[in-house]
Amino acid sequence: MAISGIIVKVQLGLLDEVKAVLDSMDNISVEAVSPNKEIVAVMESKSLDDMKKECFALEKIAGVIGVYPSFVTTEDEIEE
Repeated sequence: MAISGIIVKVQLGLLDEVKAVLDSMDNISVEAVSPNKEIVAVMESKSLDDMKKECFALEKIAGVIGVYPSFVTTEDEIEE
């Protein structure tokens, strides 16, 4: 499993909408909203490849400017 802390930058005025989408996802835990209105979250994925794909998918959510991993751990990642 790969676990990553992510920062999600959001368009002005769309924070609540984007946060609601992230809150509904099983593999994402929204931890905080920064003073700069960035969403701070933890994401779990089966592998680093899956995590990369999921980050790109998050960037397609309406209102998301970018997704920025701040740390990644793969201590128990299953090799395929």
